[in-house]
Amino acid sequence: MDKLYKIMPKIISIATYFCKHFFVVAEYIAIQFIFFFFIGIQNFTAGEIGFWKVFILIVVYYSTSFAFAFYNKQQCFLFLSKGSKDLFPELLSFDFWCDIAFTLFFFLVFSVEFFSIPALIGALLSNIVNYILARYIWLKDKEDKTSSRMYNLRLVAHLLLSFIGILLFFFFASALIPAFDTIVMIIKLLSYLIFLPILYTIYVYIRAIFKMKNFISQFKKFCKKNNIEPKLPKNPYLSVFKSRPDSTFTLSIDNKDYSCSLLSFANIFLPVVFRADGFFYRISNYNIKNNIKPLVSFESRYNHETNLPKIVILTSYPYVIMSQEGNKLKNFDTGDICGDSKIFTLQGFVGAVERKTLDRKSFE
Repeated sequence: MDKLYKIMPKIISIATYFCKHFFVVAEYIAIQFIFFFFIGIQNFTAGEIGFWKVFILIVVYYSTSFAFAFYNKQQCFLFLSKGSKDLFPELLSFDFWCDIAFTLFFFLVFSVEFFSIPALIGALLSNIVNYILARYIWLKDKEDKTSSRMYNLRLVAHLLLSFIGILLFFFFASALIPAFDTIVMIIKLLSYLIFLPILYTIYVYIRAIFKMKNFISQFKKFCKKNNIEPKLPKNPYLSVFKSRPDSTFTLSIDNKDYSCSLLSFANIFLPVVFRADGFFYRISNYNIKNNIKPLVSFESRYNHETNLPKIVILTSYPYVIMSQEGNKLKNFDTGDICGDSKIFTLQGFVGAVERKTLDRKSFE
């Protein structure tokens, strides 16, 4: 009985996502049949029929995905019981990956009808977006105390109303959307815009890699000048792509050992806030300007476990860095103490060593 109780949440998740994809198939078949029956399938070319089928599938999948994500009673109670606002760990849960697995299996089976890469990508994105959105709404409802229950009833009502709404939407869309050739031309033009975020992403990571390369070069020169053995962590460039607080190295300065770690931020435009509990999160300039604390923050750890004095060195960092003291934010200065760690830029670290102020409190 105890074993059954432990695996029951997983069984419920599997049953939930089986039902979700069953309803996707049922709603898709019903809507596309009614749509083509009344509009007249003979009025469309083969390419236009394919376009409308993909369009219908994407809209139906997103609507159904949102309903099963938001009106998931079990996951709502489990998430709110944690008392956390950090959403990233939720994307590593069994429930989330169960949904992804069912989605991939659904499209494998659905390829008998037709297979569409855009529809598959749209479905996977909808799973991620709706999973996060549902938890954001749950948190907001909890804080505003406006949340109402009856999840099962609201789920059924959503599915029924969305069926009617989606059907009416496609009847109007068929009259408003231009010819298929024009659609293809617009999609091709818009596709070029995809390269802009890709190029930007490549640029910021290349910049961060060169910053790391420059840091390593300057750090070795500094160590040689001060007769310090440069013990950098293995594969320091990996910190450019992921925060790795446990990848540490020890420096012996003036006969005292310090445990150091490297932290790199590729996105230099989004401010970062360091908290005293050993975590940091990103925040928008709008939130800082209006002194608004984000309802949900994606947190990462910068602290590491050691008995030695802790030092975090920023190799690449955004234009705005803040530290949080209670509910207040203050501008960060190199050498500031956050929790039990001192955080430096390379220049600040080198200056502190040369001035022999490495152990000085930031407020002294």
